[in-house]
Amino acid sequence: MVKHILGGEWAWPLTEQNIAKLNYHNYQPHETLMLAKVAQGESLSQFHQNSQEYQRVVTKYASEHLRLNKGEGVAAIYQFMFVDSWPSITWSVLDVTREAKPGYNALKQAYQPVIAVVERDLYSVKAHLSVTVINDSLAVYPKAMVWIRNQFDDKQWVFDGVDLPANSKKVVIEESNLAGISGAIIVGITDQNGTEISRNLYNF
Repeated sequence: MVKHILGGEWAWPLTEQNIAKLNYHNYQPHETLMLAKVAQGESLSQFHQNSQEYQRVVTKYASEHLRLNKGEGVAAIYQFMFVDSWPSITWSVLDVTREAKPGYNALKQAYQPVIAVVERDLYSVKAHLSVTVINDSLAVYPKAMVWIRNQFDDKQWVFDGVDLPANSKKVVIEESNLAGISGAIIVGITDQNGTEISRNLYNF
């Protein structure tokens, strides 16, 4: 979309004229560079990738942590901007052509009706983590299984017999140290019949 806005005439670093054109299309350099501190990189493609990744991470983190406050002052959440109405650079997760940004997939994952959310202390040598299951559906899942798996090997941790009432929030693991857990994990929920309810991916 950025290259489309610039009409194929762009050099790196961006000229003042190009930045002015992007500003007209809603680009916010102060918020992007000074507040969010998105790295520009060494090319327009790198800058685009860095900004998209920043949006993905923030969208996932914010959505999940708002959901963790279920029943504690948060009754509902919604996405501030969903789709662009014209060629622009905004907080939306779909551009004007309805092409999905990485933030869209993060939003889709974080808005699963039933989801296991991982909180991890990245500054702890022991890599303590907590897992909370949020069930925003009206379905009841008795004796469910919550599992955590490293993305790049077969190491897995399984927590059986987890009862998930309808419209509930349940802490499954609280500040536990799982030896051998990696920074790239999958956390999933399976019902008592072995049917997968949801899965969530993390790259800490």
